[in-house]
Amino acid sequence: MKNCLATISLALSLTIGVMTSTAWAAESKIAIVDSREIIEKSQAVKSIRDQVNKEAENFKKQFAQKEKELKKKFQDLEAQKAQLSQAAFSEKETQLVKEADEVRKKGHEDRTKLDKAFSEAMTQVENKFSEIIQAKAKKDSYSVVFFKINTVYNDEALEITEQVLKDLDKALPKVAVKFDK
Repeated sequence: MKNCLATISLALSLTIGVMTSTAWAAESKIAIVDSREIIEKSQAVKSIRDQVNKEAENFKKQFAQKEKELKKKFQDLEAQKAQLSQAAFSEKETQLVKEADEVRKKGHEDRTKLDKAFSEAMTQVENKFSEIIQAKAKKDSYSVVFFKINTVYNDEALEITEQVLKDLDKALPKVAVKFDK
């Protein structure tokens, strides 16, 4: 008898819980934002990519020039090998190896600078993106806004991506990327 009452009580509790959550869902406004689309189409993100790619090209050119110079120095040293003593050759070779290590180190530092500058610029976009979503949610009385990546399925009517993208492009059409020199 006690088990039967406990089962009925549990079933009643679950039914009331489902009805309450169903009522909440019916009264709630839900929206979906496709963050991938925002990142892909945002004017600010495009401006960041363009600036970072341009700086990366400059670094590549500088690195290629240094690499070419080092290769020439190694070839010249190899050509002088017969005229130099073993000690002199080893000393010059050690210097060139150190110089090559410095070039590699600078290349790594340049890549780190690019990554840092990109990350800092994207943080500005992400912050503005978040502000816009929150403002839209309050303005349009959304109870919750989900990122599309976190959903299995959503009705297209729930999507607010286009409006958010339009607002983001208006509020932040370009971001100046700050590269440490």
